[in-house]
Amino acid sequence: YSKVDYWGEGAKGDWVIVGGGEAGIDAAVTLYNNIESGVITIVDKGPNGGNNTPEIAEDPSIALTPRTKARLMAALMDKANLKRSINIIYDHSCVDVKESTTTTNFQAVIVENGTLKKTTLESPHPIIMATGFKLATSPNCVLKGLVDWDETGRPVLDPACDMSTKTSGLFVVGPMVQHVAKKSADCNEMNIEMMEEEKKEDEKVIFCFIYKFRSRFALVAGEILSRIVLDYHVENGQLDDEGKAVLSDVSQMMELYKDKGMLITDLSKAVCGELGACATGNSC
Repeated sequence: YSKVDYWGEGAKGDWVIVGGGEAGIDAAVTLYNNIESGVITIVDKGPNGGNNTPEIAEDPSIALTPRTKARLMAALMDKANLKRSINIIYDHSCVDVKESTTTTNFQAVIVENGTLKKTTLESPHPIIMATGFKLATSPNCVLKGLVDWDETGRPVLDPACDMSTKTSGLFVVGPMVQHVAKKSADCNEMNIEMMEEEKKEDEKVIFCFIYKFRSRFALVAGEILSRIVLDYHVENGQLDDEGKAVLSDVSQMMELYKDKGMLITDLSKAVCGELGACATGNSC
């Protein structure tokens, strides 16, 4: 996706996009607005959310942003141009991309999740892969060798302070941060309706959007400052007056961020279903 330099201006023929997330839908809508004719097929491994749109979820870490969703709906509801359209195939995963042996077309081999029934999609244009990437397999990842990786390709971190479990003193912030947490008992009091399949004991807390991962900045900064204080202001097992003053400042900083809704320390409250208090920018 990041290497695509031709977006079908005036083109004819079908297109295939693998990935129904933000990048995939953006690519599809861009092509729809540029091509002269053809069907743009999106292969999405997720379930159908109804009305030919991806599964509805409030958390933008796993759902389309409002702007992208609006662009998609406008394209799907466009009745003025019958020469082009967008088609979404749900519950399918791409297992192979190759060139046809009999034509000049490109092929994407997809399988239906569960049944493993195979289907081959063809396009005169290269298949667009909009499936994201895994840091664990990136040759240029600066964290290589410094962190352990989970099955999703994200770094394994101490949930208390987002420090690498492999390299002491190495902290990670930003969209790659993800934790697994238990729901807080308070979730049941928030009057949030949840689907039965979402009522799991453990759930992922994803920090891939700026207003979410910034909520861990103060936590990491506070941990680093506290460690520096303990390294330089402890004598004979006692914290000196300057160290106490600095720790007091750190505590006030943490409270300020919390009051502004920019600090998540209790991960259990970040999995309260729907968007959740933390994800909206409210204090947790």
